[in-house]
Amino acid sequence: MGVILFELLTGERPFRAERDQKLLMQQILNADPPPPSQLNSQVPADLDTLCLKCLEKDPSSD
Repeated sequence: MGVILFELLTGERPFRAERDQKLLMQQILNADPPPPSQLNSQVPADLDTLCLKCLEKDPSSD
């Protein structure tokens, strides 16, 4: 759900690796995506927070 929301807000995927599936998996498992507002300045802070929460590795950790 978080990936879809991120794409709707930015027009881009939160994680990218051209043809390198291993690198893509490393990003998904270990990297934090940028806030959507970094790619689209019109994204409100509340949606930024919601999207990043949906993309957390362990969303129940808070």
